[in-house]
Amino acid sequence: MKLYSQLSKVIFLKNRYVAKFLFVAFLGIHIPLLGLVYFVVYHEQRLSPLNVFLIALLLTIVASAVTLLVLKKLMEPVLRGSKALRDYRLNRTVPRLPLVYNDEAGVMLQNIQSTIQLNQKLLTEKKELFQMLTNDLRSQTQQTSEIIKNIFNGTDKEDIKEMATSAVKSMDQQLNYVEAFIEIQREETLLNAEKVVVRKVNVENVLNEVKRNFKSKLEAKNINLTFDIHVQEVRLKVSSKSLQKALSYLLANAIKFSSDSSEVNVKVERSQGRLMIYFKDDGMGFESDQADHIFKKFNTVTESSEEYAPGIGLYITRQILERFGGTIIAESAGKNQGATFSIEMKLYRSSL
Repeated sequence: MKLYSQLSKVIFLKNRYVAKFLFVAFLGIHIPLLGLVYFVVYHEQRLSPLNVFLIALLLTIVASAVTLLVLKKLMEPVLRGSKALRDYRLNRTVPRLPLVYNDEAGVMLQNIQSTIQLNQKLLTEKKELFQMLTNDLRSQTQQTSEIIKNIFNGTDKEDIKEMATSAVKSMDQQLNYVEAFIEIQREETLLNAEKVVVRKVNVENVLNEVKRNFKSKLEAKNINLTFDIHVQEVRLKVSSKSLQKALSYLLANAIKFSSDSSEVNVKVERSQGRLMIYFKDDGMGFESDQADHIFKKFNTVTESSEEYAPGIGLYITRQILERFGGTIIAESAGKNQGATFSIEMKLYRSSL
């Protein structure tokens, strides 16, 4: 930023970023001409046509190299702004950009700084709202549900009992919604706090840990979980913990919608520099037009035996994978035809 700062002190360049480039280019163009004029004027007798050619060539090369170097230095504000945005997006690092320059690049730095600070303020307000919902809305919903249950237990009138039962069911759904909202906010907070860096991940160990955690649920429905692993240790932008969490949500979803004595298969392979994980179950399945809808936030928070209603698990799974540069798609041949979830993540050779 030193060269940019020095040029910003020149009156006719102060508020014009493009003019700085043109000024440097103008000087660079004239270096060969001025050098050649100097040699012709002071060394005319000793210059042959070949010498003139070589001098002109040498001065042109030097001028070009110096000009390109200086122009690269002038790009420092743009590069610094780009780095600030990248660091904030990946690691929530709030920058301290210079705000004293008034040309186009300086205004850009000011806008980046103010936008990041505004976003931080909104995140703080979101956190406060989350705490309010956690402490107040959930407790109020639970209290209302208890009051309705007391009304149900304190009356013999069937019509009142019927209305109380309906009200309790509605309050339970509202409580499920609140709990789902709280879980989403908690997961998103943890997700945004995790740094996006390349790490070594042993996919086989991650899957074995997921299987151990769901052992009792798998045995309860006599579901056979099998692995087909063609690659083990890889380098990914996601941590083992976050990948395990994403796969856990997928397995929980597969168990929920699979019938007893069915099978869930997980296949892991490498394809064209990408890690591919296929999660296949023989469960309820869904219509093809639901493939994207099932990943939406609050798709449903109620239990349903008539349709595929995965709740928030798949939403959080997609958020985890997209946060670390991955993708997930869902496919199914239709209801009761099972489902396949395909995860794709870029493989890396070394840390960023």
